[in-house]
Amino acid sequence: MLRTKKFLIVIILFVLSYLLIDKMPYANPVQTQESLAYFPLTIGEWKGQDVYEEEKELPSRTDEYLYRKYVNVSGESLFLYIGFWGKYRHGADVFSGRHLLPAYKWDIMSSKVNVIVSQGKKISVKEIVYTRNHSKISQFYWYMTNNGITTRRFKERLRHGIHAILNRHTNVALIRLTSSQYSIDTDDRYSTFLTEFTRKITPVLEEFLPFNM
Repeated sequence: MLRTKKFLIVIILFVLSYLLIDKMPYANPVQTQESLAYFPLTIGEWKGQDVYEEEKELPSRTDEYLYRKYVNVSGESLFLYIGFWGKYRHGADVFSGRHLLPAYKWDIMSSKVNVIVSQGKKISVKEIVYTRNHSKISQFYWYMTNNGITTRRFKERLRHGIHAILNRHTNVALIRLTSSQYSIDTDDRYSTFLTEFTRKITPVLEEFLPFNM
């Protein structure tokens, strides 16, 4: 019963935020501290290059974004996506699960939250392993908001709408790390790659995005 009441409250607040959002004045959009175009091409042993052929699959209506492939000395690759929304856009679901899916017809094999320590700071990231036929893809993602780092999409979607009504401080960034496809029989070294890469980019993100880690 209590759970049902909480759910109804969430739905009511979400509907109110949707109805009232256009009646509130807009604040000036927040800018990145530095353009993502200058994000380092070299991260430790990983060398990057921008990717353009998959742009149509990326989240739309961002103020700025980066999509880059990084390759290490052993030839393994991963893909870094950073999407930044500097203001609220009516109808744009920043926290949609569609922004996370690697491609069509991939199923979730496992999902968990990892806590990663970088330069003494703890950040929570969501790890998802997708599977299709005999292949897997590993993915890390997290959101950077004015309230800190989160992986809780439903809760943050609600908070995002409420903040838009109250003060329009709705800048948010999605960081997504995705491995290349690998055999379903392969060990979990791709999770290790993503973990180490996350540690390396965490302090760099602070230089580009207007959030405190």
